[in-house]
Amino acid sequence: MLKYVHNEEGKTAMKELEAGYTTCSYWNLEDLSLDLDKIHEWYVKWDTLHVMRTKDSKWEEFESSSGANTDYKRPYFMNIDGEEVTD
Repeated sequence: MLKYVHNEEGKTAMKELEAGYTTCSYWNLEDLSLDLDKIHEWYVKWDTLHVMRTKDSKWEEFESSSGANTDYKRPYFMNIDGEEVTD
Protein backbone atom coordinates (compact mmCIF):
# COMPACT_ATOMS: atom_id res chain seq x y z
CA MET A 1 0.00 0.00 0.00
CA LEU A 2 1.29 3.46 -0.87
CA LYS A 3 1.06 6.10 1.88
CA TYR A 4 2.07 9.73 2.02
CA VAL A 5 2.96 11.29 5.38
CA HIS A 6 2.74 15.08 5.49
CA ASN A 7 5.96 16.89 6.35
CA GLU A 8 5.74 20.69 6.57
CA GLU A 9 9.50 21.33 6.49
CA GLY A 10 10.21 23.29 3.32
CA LYS A 11 7.50 21.62 1.23
CA THR A 12 5.52 23.43 -1.43
CA ALA A 13 1.87 22.58 -2.06
CA MET A 14 1.28 19.52 -4.20
CA LYS A 15 -0.68 20.34 -7.34
CA GLU A 16 -1.43 16.98 -8.95
CA LEU A 17 -2.02 13.39 -7.85
CA GLU A 18 -2.36 10.56 -10.36
CA ALA A 19 -3.31 6.98 -9.42
CA GLY A 20 -3.22 4.25 -12.07
CA TYR A 21 -5.08 0.94 -11.96
CA THR A 22 -4.91 -2.23 -14.01
CA THR A 23 -7.64 -4.69 -14.78
CA CYS A 24 -7.99 -7.74 -17.01
CA SER A 25 -10.79 -9.01 -19.22
CA TYR A 26 -11.33 -12.62 -20.23
CA TRP A 27 -13.12 -14.46 -23.02
CA ASN A 28 -13.36 -18.24 -23.25
CA LEU A 29 -12.82 -18.59 -26.99
CA GLU A 30 -13.73 -22.26 -26.93
CA ASP A 31 -17.13 -21.50 -25.38
CA LEU A 32 -17.65 -18.80 -28.02
CA SER A 33 -16.62 -21.19 -30.82
CA LEU A 34 -13.93 -18.74 -31.91
CA ASP A 35 -10.50 -19.52 -33.32
CA LEU A 36 -8.84 -16.13 -33.68
CA ASP A 37 -6.31 -17.62 -36.13
CA LYS A 38 -9.22 -18.22 -38.53
CA ILE A 39 -11.09 -14.93 -37.93
CA HIS A 40 -10.83 -12.26 -40.66
CA GLU A 41 -10.57 -9.34 -38.23
CA TRP A 42 -11.00 -8.72 -34.50
CA TYR A 43 -10.29 -6.11 -31.82
CA VAL A 44 -11.15 -5.35 -28.18
CA LYS A 45 -12.64 -2.04 -27.08
CA TRP A 46 -14.51 -1.08 -23.89
CA ASP A 47 -14.37 -4.64 -22.51
CA THR A 48 -16.03 -6.06 -25.65
CA LEU A 49 -14.47 -8.42 -28.20
CA HIS A 50 -15.49 -7.40 -31.74
CA VAL A 51 -15.21 -10.15 -34.37
CA MET A 52 -15.68 -10.24 -38.15
CA ARG A 53 -15.52 -13.96 -39.03
CA THR A 54 -15.12 -13.46 -42.81
CA LYS A 55 -14.43 -10.45 -45.02
CA ASP A 56 -18.13 -10.18 -45.96
CA SER A 57 -19.69 -10.99 -42.58
CA LYS A 58 -21.16 -8.57 -40.05
CA TRP A 59 -19.40 -7.63 -36.85
CA GLU A 60 -20.28 -9.69 -33.76
CA GLU A 61 -19.74 -8.47 -30.20
CA PHE A 62 -18.88 -10.53 -27.12
CA GLU A 63 -18.83 -9.04 -23.62
CA SER A 64 -16.00 -10.24 -21.39
CA SER A 65 -16.69 -12.86 -18.75
CA SER A 66 -14.88 -10.78 -16.13
CA GLY A 67 -17.86 -8.48 -15.62
CA ALA A 68 -17.54 -4.99 -14.18
CA ASN A 69 -15.27 -6.03 -11.32
CA THR A 70 -12.61 -3.37 -11.77
CA ASP A 71 -10.62 -3.17 -8.56
CA TYR A 72 -10.08 0.45 -7.59
CA LYS A 73 -9.05 -0.48 -4.04
CA ARG A 74 -5.31 -0.06 -4.53
CA PRO A 75 -3.57 1.76 -7.38
CA TYR A 76 -0.97 0.06 -9.54
CA PHE A 77 1.07 3.27 -9.45
CA MET A 78 0.84 6.79 -8.02
CA ASN A 79 2.49 10.01 -9.17
CA ILE A 80 2.62 13.28 -7.28
CA ASP A 81 3.39 16.27 -9.49
CA GLY A 82 4.76 13.91 -12.14
CA GLU A 83 7.05 11.94 -9.83
CA GLU A 84 6.33 8.31 -8.93
CA VAL A 85 5.56 7.59 -5.29
CA THR A 86 7.04 4.32 -4.03
CA ASP A 87 6.92 2.45 -0.74
